Amino acid sequence: MKLFKLSFTVLTFLFCFHSISAQEEEMKPKKYDNPEYYVITYLKFDTGKTQSAKKIIKDYFAAAGENAGIPGPAMMLDLVTGEWDMMITWQLKDGLEALNWEISPEDVKWGKAFHELAGSPEKAEEINKEWQSYVKSSKTQLARRYQSSN
Repeated sequence: MKLFKLSFTVLTFLFCFHSISAQEEEMKPKKYDNPEYYVITYLKFDTGKTQSAKKIIKDYFAAAGENAGIPGPAMMLDLVTGEWDMMITWQLKDGLEALNWEISPEDVKWGKAFHELAGSPEKAEEINKEWQSYVKSSKTQLARRYQSSN
């Protein structure tokens, strides 16, 4: 059995090495055609706080975006299995260039709309602190939409 495993491993390595060697002759630099980038945030809420968190999303965060004319998330999902409660995905319409902003013009527009909706910057800060008190943990990832190669 050990001999079979060793032989299989060696044959697999030789096949992969041959494939890579053959590809090296054909390999050329290639950029993605019109890549689409997304930011994905996973949220875990404190027990019993999911509905309160969703109310803040609806009444303040989404409403501020709508009032500012800023597109909302590409997708929001309630996760029914696993460690996370919600997944929110935003498309980076300017691609990776969007990551070069510390505070983007859209962030400024959204912030002003949020302050107006809340009634004042101080009230907006209170709402933001309340939101943060509901979030037990979060994780954010960057993704590129899959493109099959032709």
